[in-house]
Amino acid sequence: MAISTRLTNTGTLFTNGKFDEITGMIVGNNLITNLDSFKSTKNNTSVWYDVSKNQYQFNLNNSPTYTVLSSSSYYTFNGTNQYALATSNYADSLGEMTVTAWIRTTTPYVARFFTIVGKTDNNEFGAGWGMTLWPGVDAAHLVLAFQTQNLGGANYTFFYQNNTSLPLNDGAWHYVAVTLTGGINGTASLYRDGIPLTVTDSSVRPVTNDSTSSHVSIGATSLGTEGLPGDIADVQIYNRALSASEILNNYNADSARYGLSPTSAVPVKREDSATIYASSFDEISIRLGSLQCNATGGADAFINTPVPAAGMFSFPGAFTVECFIYWINRRTGSNEHFIGVLQTGGFVIAHYANGFIGPATYPVTGVGNMLYNTGFGTTIPWNTLQWYHLAVTRDSSNFLRMWINGVQAGPGVTYAGSFTSGVFSAGSDYNGGTGNGANIYLSNLRVVNGAAVYNAPFSYPNKVLNPSYPGTILALNMYSNNTWPRDSSPNYYVMTTTGVVTWVTNGAFNQGNLSLKQRQLADGTLQTYWFDEKTGIT
Repeated sequence: MAISTRLTNTGTLFTNGKFDEITGMIVGNNLITNLDSFKSTKNNTSVWYDVSKNQYQFNLNNSPTYTVLSSSSYYTFNGTNQYALATSNYADSLGEMTVTAWIRTTTPYVARFFTIVGKTDNNEFGAGWGMTLWPGVDAAHLVLAFQTQNLGGANYTFFYQNNTSLPLNDGAWHYVAVTLTGGINGTASLYRDGIPLTVTDSSVRPVTNDSTSSHVSIGATSLGTEGLPGDIADVQIYNRALSASEILNNYNADSARYGLSPTSAVPVKREDSATIYASSFDEISIRLGSLQCNATGGADAFINTPVPAAGMFSFPGAFTVECFIYWINRRTGSNEHFIGVLQTGGFVIAHYANGFIGPATYPVTGVGNMLYNTGFGTTIPWNTLQWYHLAVTRDSSNFLRMWINGVQAGPGVTYAGSFTSGVFSAGSDYNGGTGNGANIYLSNLRVVNGAAVYNAPFSYPNKVLNPSYPGTILALNMYSNNTWPRDSSPNYYVMTTTGVVTWVTNGAFNQGNLSLKQRQLADGTLQTYWFDEKTGIT
């Protein structure tokens, strides 16, 4: 079914007269490092946190300057001794890879390398790989370059941008990307702002081994040399070569954060030969990756925030807590914690041993009994394997409601009390191993403190929940398989995991894989629509 939809210049969707809760998403498959300075640092000037599932840490050496803007942030490196260095040795001798970064610099022409991202102690003679600005195309310009090389630099692959009319040191923000195919002796493609560059290959092959003990570094080599004076905002590393349309997708997904407009779409073809134009959401099915939180033999698995600010999850007034779950099977005779702060007096959404779903305090006494025993909760059939959207809201009149798939469950109840604040977890209680784990698939969740998002029956919401809703203090949107759930609320919590937490996609549940596509109609207008890759239904 087609819907009246258009993309706004900020990358959001305007659907049927209202703003939709979808925002730009970078490609998640094979993403091994995701350094997002806006979402993962929390004003940190000593550590830059990786928000991919690997959770690498990068130490920030000699205190680069951290600047926060309304929708983006960045580090400023001085080009002499400031840089970020991974604490783990990884990304070595990759058969295929993609390296991307948002950069801004006005550094003038100097006859040396300027390191953007690399894994080497010397871009001229050190083993490893590097994405750099390079001065060698003429005696006046810096251009994008990439190399892999043996120790000593005798053999190497080297690729550089040969068009100096597309500068990268003009003081504007630019998205630079390199993809390597065919291994360390393969071919590299270079991109500027999502568009392929004309590349010169001046390699001396074969490169027999580019392994190095150097760690991945940003803004300079691993020794702090060959630094880039300027701003670096986001860095992603993939262990595969992204396609041209995926590079464009990533540029379009984040371009508005840096005051830039999306680049023109890339046409692709479907089996019916209709022309489909890739929007910033196309080519990467919006695969709503989920966490499988297994709880077997009393060993719970869960994800949780670090210790939050005092009172963060106490909910003294209006609030909304919501998530998507897919029940695998019920744990006999046990309470099952879905999401919440499961400690004495904490708020949770859970399934109780008596069969009710609802909010409660823990232990399940007092307020907890009052809520579900007065008909607040409801029962879900155990043999119904499907996705459920669960939400609990309290409005400004202190009226608590439980919602299941947009329908109010039970009459609700008035309760004006606060709840105990603590670590917020999903899949089990934060203590772990106490038998409160749930055998569920967990998808996107959101916590809003200060507002009841839902006050009347509503349509089953999109699974991408708006992290910019006023009062949002936690928002985990699991965009795609193997993408660690990043908190995209202003708190930018780095989630940790305990126990067996595995990744799946909606295809495992016959839910389909939705893509947002755009096609040209006979009259020449563009129509945006949802397309189910599994069933072919639009």
